[in-house]
Amino acid sequence: MKIRKLLMIISTIIIGLFILLIGPGDIFSHGFYYDVIDYESEINAEGFKEYIDLSKQDFQMEFMPQKKHFAGFEINLINQPDDNKGTIYMEIYSSSGKMIEKINVDIAEITAGEWYSVYMSKNLKKDRIYTLKIYAGECDTVPYLQIVDSDYLGDENISGNLLVGYAYQKSTFSISEKFMIICFLIGVWLFLFNVLSENDNVRKLAKKISIIIILVVILTWNYMFNSMDNDNSYFSDFQGDSEDLVANVITALYDSVDTDSEYGLGSYFDGVELSHYVPDNGEWINGYSKNKSAIILESVPHISDFVALGNYIEFENQEIFQITEIQDDGLNCIIYLSSDVPLSSGKYGSLENIKFYDTNHNVIKGSVKAYKSQFGLQGKIFRRIARYIDEDIVFELLHLICACATAITFVLIVLLISVKYNNLLASVFYITFWLSPWIINFARNLYWVEFTWFIPMLIGLYCAINMGSKKKRILSYVLAYVFILVKCLCGYEYISTIMLGSIQFLLVDLIVYLTTHKEKQAKQVLGAIFFIGIFSLTGFATAICIHATLRGEGDIAVGIKNIFEQDVLRRTMGGSINDFAEKYYDSFNASVWETLCTYFHFNTEIITGLRGNLFPLLCIVPIVIFICEYKNKSDITEWIVMYAMFFITSTSWIVLAKAHSYVHTHMNYVLWYFGFVQLCIYVICRKIYAIISKANVN
Repeated sequence: MKIRKLLMIISTIIIGLFILLIGPGDIFSHGFYYDVIDYESEINAEGFKEYIDLSKQDFQMEFMPQKKHFAGFEINLINQPDDNKGTIYMEIYSSSGKMIEKINVDIAEITAGEWYSVYMSKNLKKDRIYTLKIYAGECDTVPYLQIVDSDYLGDENISGNLLVGYAYQKSTFSISEKFMIICFLIGVWLFLFNVLSENDNVRKLAKKISIIIILVVILTWNYMFNSMDNDNSYFSDFQGDSEDLVANVITALYDSVDTDSEYGLGSYFDGVELSHYVPDNGEWINGYSKNKSAIILESVPHISDFVALGNYIEFENQEIFQITEIQDDGLNCIIYLSSDVPLSSGKYGSLENIKFYDTNHNVIKGSVKAYKSQFGLQGKIFRRIARYIDEDIVFELLHLICACATAITFVLIVLLISVKYNNLLASVFYITFWLSPWIINFARNLYWVEFTWFIPMLIGLYCAINMGSKKKRILSYVLAYVFILVKCLCGYEYISTIMLGSIQFLLVDLIVYLTTHKEKQAKQVLGAIFFIGIFSLTGFATAICIHATLRGEGDIAVGIKNIFEQDVLRRTMGGSINDFAEKYYDSFNASVWETLCTYFHFNTEIITGLRGNLFPLLCIVPIVIFICEYKNKSDITEWIVMYAMFFITSTSWIVLAKAHSYVHTHMNYVLWYFGFVQLCIYVICRKIYAIISKANVN
């Protein structure tokens, strides 16, 4: 007993210490990252102020690190012959005057006019003022230091205006990596607690929680970083155009641009789009002209709302110039400014941070154009969460929230499947959720919020397992209403598959009970299917009414008509092709059979290691197994029904939303993962296991 307690204490200390070091301590860092301006091209002549001759005077300045993990300096020397010898001394002092570190720099290694990295071994704290003293010793030729206009210097500069760069190490682990590593360590600690504890109830609880945490972390990690599939080339920017509808409203929030729209999604226009078509003639550097007082932006349709003669532009260094001339050729918009000399990014900053003012010096803010095809609940929620997150990490954290929510949903589904069926089927579901490139690509997307698709399936499973409890059945009905409502307010895509997914396990039970003449159980399951269906349809109808109120500007009937004519028909069987653009004609004319056949030809792996061209075989082999099992008089009714039901669930959207599926072959393969792929793999694995077990017995 004492040994168990001692081991628990030791493991707690070790894991707790590592959590503190990786989390609040943030001691793991690497590299030498700096951001300096080009000496020749980014500093105009008026930016150079004076030289500091170190043979005549020592130089002293104050600076303040702006980030954690300060690593050192980038220095630039003038009057530095190639064969020069000697030493430059750099001393760093705290605000109290205590020397923190003295660095000796061999000037023979420094080339005049080029940046040279100087490494520190001591740690400097963020937002504290330090003094840097520089002097020369025993030099053949004593070099100079360059003083420049303060606009060319970073926020670290407090006094002295020395042309110097500041370097930092980066945290080895990102915010999301730290979170997952810490959660994994907590899971490991709970598992050790389960092993070492002598209380059976505590052990069981610790074991369950530890397994859930570890399984969730494994899924979340892959959803964030796609660590298991190098061939999944779509991952990094998958459905980026859709996600931009969420990202735009968040960016507008940080730019203090309000929208009067009650929709949650939209396109954000702020007048700034860096040009992708800059002439390759050496004239332009970071969007600034080298020879004229002009900048170049991409000629986007909304740029005229911001760029007009007489308007003003404020740059990152807060200097303002008036627009004197505009040249727009449809690709690029060249804007001439009221400056006597050319501008440069070194002094005036990135063009992404400019602001526009009208002729009366009123700021021209960007605007958000609402995306009206759906209510956009996800945009509203993420925008509200973003208010409490720093802009630099907001999208990483929102992706983490989505990925983690998806992982939790899948793990709960897997646990319920293990309770209702068996561990093999649960394992197949987990592995498929873990290794499917389609599941992975959608998992963290802020627009698609994939977890909202599968929560109804989770609810249906929960109801099927707790069919004997009236309270739990009623809870399932209410939850079905709530989460179908939430899903529809986030978008109507895949709704037929999602709603069928909520009752597919119940439908399997119903058919099995009917074939085995268990009328009482069948009647109870039929009631559950009926009420989940009614509550789900009510959730769908509620979402339509909420959305229609906006689309009809208060008139629900008009809104429903607009939704049906402009959105539903275009995505389903279509209406008259006269009502839609020519680009939709092919999808309207395609047959359901033609569209369905397309989805039997994967353009990716099914799961990592299982090639996409095997999908037709994956579908057929279970049927062959069923035939063989039937001849052997095995009881496989449940698996045959499940195969058929999962197939209907997965293909329902492909059939009902034929026009949508015909066009969206770059994403709708995910529909097969509402149980059908998992069931096919399971049937094959089950048969292989049975053959091996029989061989071992013999």
